[in-house]
Amino acid sequence: MVGIRPGTIFGSSGTNQDFKASLEIWRFFSRYSKAELSAPTSLQPEPDPSHLVVIAPNPARDQLRLTNLPDERLIYQLMTLTGTVLQSGILQPETDQIDLTSIQTGHYFLRIGGQIHPVIISE
Repeated sequence: MVGIRPGTIFGSSGTNQDFKASLEIWRFFSRYSKAELSAPTSLQPEPDPSHLVVIAPNPARDQLRLTNLPDERLIYQLMTLTGTVLQSGILQPETDQIDLTSIQTGHYFLRIGGQIHPVIISE
């Protein structure tokens, strides 16, 4: 019985020996510095924790209460997990809650300004 070679499918004759994979991988990655390879991939800076909107309760029933809102108007969107917008509006600085009575139970995302928060609506 012939032994199975690494990188092959059962019953196959072997791998392509026309090139050395480890050498090609080394050539590719050696073009970059460690700093370039480990750089953050996000184009947006991390938000300042003092500016994060706090949402409670979560899970929620009929409404979400918001705290730590900035002193400016913010657009909000309540979205399904696939990104369909179910409800949207403008939060005024004095507005501190979002009505959820028309939303079915489930898992959603709430986008407020540039922040996205997971939200669970329960019975």
